[in-house]
This record gives sequence, structure tokens and C-alpha cells, in this order.
Amino acid sequence: MKNYLEKIRIGEFVDIIVDGSIHAGMPHLFYHGRTGQVFNVNPKSLGVLVKKEVRHRIIAKRLNIRREHLRKSNCRTAFIDRIKENDRLKTEANKKGQRISTKRQPVLPRGSETLTFNVADMVVHSHAPHMEIH
Repeated sequence: MKNYLEKIRIGEFVDIIVDGSIHAGMPHLFYHGRTGQVFNVNPKSLGVLVKKEVRHRIIAKRLNIRREHLRKSNCRTAFIDRIKENDRLKTEANKKGQRISTKRQPVLPRGSETLTFNVADMVVHSHAPHMEIH
């Protein structure tokens, strides 16, 4: 029921999740789990633009899929949250008269650590001596 009540507009991103109990308007199994953009809205179906890799190129496929097999995607929520957070940080910096960079920084490798130990204090547990069978 949620699929019918949810408003989906042109330009929004949707996830294609095939509902096996409804055969009408079902997309090919290749598109299950893919994300596409809505380019057309009809009373019973939506036109979805999905990118498909064919050999050495990427083709934009236009599919007409019924609403039962679609749900709104959360792919842009992290992007929008990051924009809001960056705007908040910029306004705080402007009040202080500072300039900040809101560019994403790659995660750097952890720093190195040196372990020191005394060989005389080292104890080996559950040690089985080497035994030759033959």
C-alpha cells in the first residue's frame, strides 16, 4: 500500500526492487537492485532511466515499470546532509571571521607504532615440540 500512496516526481531517484507477487510491469531481473532516475510519470507506471554497461560503453535505458516494483532511493540523503552540515560550518566560521575548507579529505592510513618487549620474559603457551613420524 505504501508504494501507491508515496508521491514520486520527475527527477527523483528510485530503487528497482522487483515484487514477485505482481507480474504486471515487472522489469527484467538484470535491473533488480539498480537505481534510476524518474523521467516520466503515468497513472500506473513510472518511466525510469537506468544506466547499463554494454561491452565498452554505458547506455541509458528507458524502462516503464509499475509502482509496485519501485521505492524511493536514499542515495542522495548523505549528500544533502553533507551540504547542510557544510552550510552550518560556513556560517559559524563567517561569524568568527575565519575561512574554512569544506572539501572532503581522504582517510589517511594510521600512524606507525613500535612495540618493545623483552625476549627473556616471553612465554610460549601450548607449544608442541616437532616430532618426526618416520
